[in-house]
Amino acid sequence: RRLYHWAQTVLDLVQLRRETLYIPTLVVPQLGDFVAGYIHEELIRHSEYSMTEAVMRVAFLVSSALAMLAPHFDFIEVIGLPGNHGRFMQQPVNKEVWDNWDYHVYQWESAFCRKLTNVFFHLPQSFATNFMAEEHMVFAMHGDGITPNTLEANARKWQEIETKSGRPFEIMLIGHLHRPIVTEMLGAVIAVNGTMAGPDGFSLRRLKSVVRPSQKMLWVHDKHGFIGSQDIYFDDVGDERFDDTMLNQAWGGIEV
Repeated sequence: RRLYHWAQTVLDLVQLRRETLYIPTLVVPQLGDFVAGYIHEELIRHSEYSMTEAVMRVAFLVSSALAMLAPHFDFIEVIGLPGNHGRFMQQPVNKEVWDNWDYHVYQWESAFCRKLTNVFFHLPQSFATNFMAEEHMVFAMHGDGITPNTLEANARKWQEIETKSGRPFEIMLIGHLHRPIVTEMLGAVIAVNGTMAGPDGFSLRRLKSVVRPSQKMLWVHDKHGFIGSQDIYFDDVGDERFDDTMLNQAWGGIEV
């Protein structure tokens, strides 16, 4: 239901903007943690589905949202980066960070969407990536290891690294922090996405944070760059939903 609400709200907001702007392209950055994973014992004990089934269900539902959006854009680019919850080992890793359950989710999405000719997937084997949004450089990562208190220091360091590599960014995207933030520093916009799940035991006990379930939507203009953001909220959604009962069929033959 929340994914359906997200897709419908994206279309509604784009339609409003199209009264004054030409919007041919949608970029969907997926910044990881699409599954709870097995990194903590409590997650193993309380997971509703096995990881294999969770990966397939998430991939099919996200693909259904992309199929709903596809007819309304000339081009959709889907970025896929790994989170920390999807890693195969309980301890954090530094090598082949991409090799986790999130990467499987994204690969299945690309398989389910293979007949959507205007949907393209960028799935780097890396913990971070750069991409262009309307000719403006974006740097994206999941952000595990970053806290709200270290956000500015980390953004400063990454801007130094990317500038030395010839890729100074205008926008930095981060997930992980369970709270939406948009701020400006060092001449760049730093956007931290919210969480579609909303408050849970971790955010309450560890972060002492209660935030509305939300996702950020950013607007990037070809001439002016970042021109604003909006929050899509999920604490009051309708009954419309995507149907994942097709997963009872042979997975390999399913297309959205």
